[in-house]
Order: sequence, then C-alpha cells, then structure tokens
Amino acid sequence: MHQWRDIYGADLVALLVHHDDWWDYYGKGAVLQSLGAGAEDRGFSVMVWQSVESEDAIAHQTGHNLGCAHSPDDPDWEGLFEDSHAFCYQDGAHWSCTIMRERYSQYSDFDLYSNPDVKYGVLPVGNDQCNNAGTINISKYTVESFRPHLEWVDLDGETEFPFGHYHFPWNSLRGGLDHADPGDVVKMMGGSTTEAPLIDQSVVLDSYPGSALIGAE
Repeated sequence: MHQWRDIYGADLVALLVHHDDWWDYYGKGAVLQSLGAGAEDRGFSVMVWQSVESEDAIAHQTGHNLGCAHSPDDPDWEGLFEDSHAFCYQDGAHWSCTIMRERYSQYSDFDLYSNPDVKYGVLPVGNDQCNNAGTINISKYTVESFRPHLEWVDLDGETEFPFGHYHFPWNSLRGGLDHADPGDVVKMMGGSTTEAPLIDQSVVLDSYPGSALIGAE
C-alpha cells in the first residue's frame, strides 16, 4: 500500500471494506495531531463502502486526516488544536450536529464543518471550541504536501484524453509540463517522444513503468 501511495502520489489513502452493520460503524480515520515530522503517517482511513454511498463517510474520515475531532464531550478524540471539534446543538430531545459529530442515529446533521463564522438559518454552527473549518484551512497545506503532485504523460499515445491524472494522462510531454507546478513530478508512461521541450521550472521527470526516451526521432 505504501508503494502504491508513492506511485499514485496520494496525499491521503482510504481502504473501502464491507460491513453488515454499517449503520453502527462506518469507518475510522487517523486523526492528524501534529504538522511536524511523521504527520504523513496519519493520512490513512478505513471506510465501509455502504456508508460512502449514502452517508458523509468521506467528508468525516478525511476530516480526521486533516486534524478534526468529534464534539468536545467525546473524551476519546483529540484534534489538531483545542478548537478542532464538531459542533452540536440541542433543542429539547432533538440534536443537530456538523459533519464531524459522533455516530448517533438520533442526530440531525448540518452538512457543514463546524465554523463560528457560518450560520445555519440564524444559528452559528461553531464557537470557540468548535471550528473544524479553521483547522482544515491550516492543515491543508501540510496534507497536500504529503506526496508530490503528479502529472502523467502517455508517451505511447494510447489515449486521447487531455486530462492530467493517471487514468487519463496528457498526450504530450509539453502538456504535462504546462500543468505542473514547481516541485511536481511529471511521470511519463514508458515510450518515446520527439519533443525536446524547454523546461524553465524545477520539476522531477520520472517514468513508470520502464524507461522513457525524450527527443527521439
């Protein structure tokens, strides 16, 4: 799995599994608790595929990977910061909670990350303890650098899709270079190209699988 993560340039990795009691248990994500060394080891989650289809499992577990915790009254979860908690509001016997709430079926959800600057109707969906959105706005810069961003190029010309990711790579080396930012990896599927482009920024050229020949007639 770690090798695949490197090949695909995956900042975050999720494993989808089947679980008969998915309504009671729909996944688990490692909570990012530091922006320092070793933070990339928290970029993993397991999700029950049924909840991915019908619930907010992806947003919830990815939230954990970005440093978000459950509500403040859940003692088993600590987030990246003191205010990295979900927000819940009780009106009599009725509860409404944001995406990172604990998994209780009686809760009615706001489809939002907790944020004291956002209101649902007249109700702010956060406070000084509950600001998942603020956590994500800080942690995203660390998480997006867990792996280099990849631009794939199909040197054999076997596809005609002008998009820049693994399954639909760029049709030319120039295309990959034009859409790469400094520090990105331009990954060429084995083959050859007559192109000899001028490269005016710092990028990594790599090939997978096998070797690639640039400037060949």
